Amino acid sequence: MDYLKKYHDDMVKELQNIVKIKSVEDYATASDNRPFGNGPGEVLEYTLSLCEKLGMKTTNLDGYVGFAEVGEGKDMIALLSHLDVVPEGDL
Repeated sequence: MDYLKKYHDDMVKELQNIVKIKSVEDYATASDNRPFGNGPGEVLEYTLSLCEKLGMKTTNLDGYVGFAEVGEGKDMIALLSHLDVVPEGDL
């Protein structure tokens, strides 16, 4: 619990940084290393960079998916998430 209190502001700041990235699929800006466009590529790269700063081993699979590893062998943690969003607007 002390850990969460100690790093609360940093965690909120980094989550805000991730959410600020407009990660809507945009094939007009797609490239070999950003197959879903600049926004999804930027948010993937930012998040993997953050994970590296936190001491995790990261892998970026050509911009399609990335993952970060903590631990080894049977003592490993895995989290699954997605970073892209749907376009804003009315339903």
